[in-house]
Amino acid sequence: MSADRVRSNNAKKFNFKVVSLTAISGLILLSLFQNCAKHDGLGGEGLGSASCEPYMKSVFDTHIYGYAVTYCSTCHVPNGQGKGKFATNDQAAAWGAFSVISDVQTKFYNNSISTSHAPGVTGPQLEGPAANIKQALKDAETACLQNAGGGLPGISVQTSLKEIGLEVGGTTTLSWILSSELSPEIGDTGGAVLFVDVQAVTANYYYISRPRIRTVTQEIYVKGMEIIINGEVKDTVTLFNDIDKLIPPGTSENTLTGILTEQGSTIPAVVDSSDTLIIGFEVLQIGAPETEEE
Repeated sequence: MSADRVRSNNAKKFNFKVVSLTAISGLILLSLFQNCAKHDGLGGEGLGSASCEPYMKSVFDTHIYGYAVTYCSTCHVPNGQGKGKFATNDQAAAWGAFSVISDVQTKFYNNSISTSHAPGVTGPQLEGPAANIKQALKDAETACLQNAGGGLPGISVQTSLKEIGLEVGGTTTLSWILSSELSPEIGDTGGAVLFVDVQAVTANYYYISRPRIRTVTQEIYVKGMEIIINGEVKDTVTLFNDIDKLIPPGTSENTLTGILTEQGSTIPAVVDSSDTLIIGFEVLQIGAPETEEE
């Protein structure tokens, strides 16, 4: 083979490598730009449920859309690098794109204050407006869960929403007065109170344990319990599903009679001090359940 032909073949191989490297580099850059928005789809619960759509849309119209056009229109528009075109000039189309983002309270806030999400645009300087939006979304979810049920399957009664308020390693006991902090209301529960212990075990897990009820003048029946964090039913937590207990009047908080289960469950969730907890029940009522006649 002549020297010229060898040089020609080597040049072709070199050019092929350059083209391949350029293509790979382009894919890497495209991947980095695509991270400008992470769009996970409809969650189906809480603000992601159909019953909560009017509540969420109200917040979008009054709090989010103007913010998005101001700070997100570099990426989140047609032909932009970000998925989810919720900053487009067409507000109806923008709402359609925004409405299918899952875990929107946490995700929208975290991306807004992250210096790496959209360098030069997002960062700590957006903490104030981003926190206002997060609170507006939280308030909307609270209203929806109390008034519209939040689209949570298998739950007939649920507690009001409470902020957990823990940093990693912290513990707390949350409580609900059953006569005033249930939706729908079940009547005068005679001073009955629900308690649960919560621990932020790691940055990615909570441990919820010892659900228990203190009664005074009424007996309370409980069947099946669900854990709802930030509007999402933690359906992998099945430990509490088998609860089936009638608690007599005059039961103290820490007696075996009042404890629904001695056990606890580790629950995956990214720990944030603003996380919220709702306890849902298949049945929660005053008095024993009616027995079927044979």
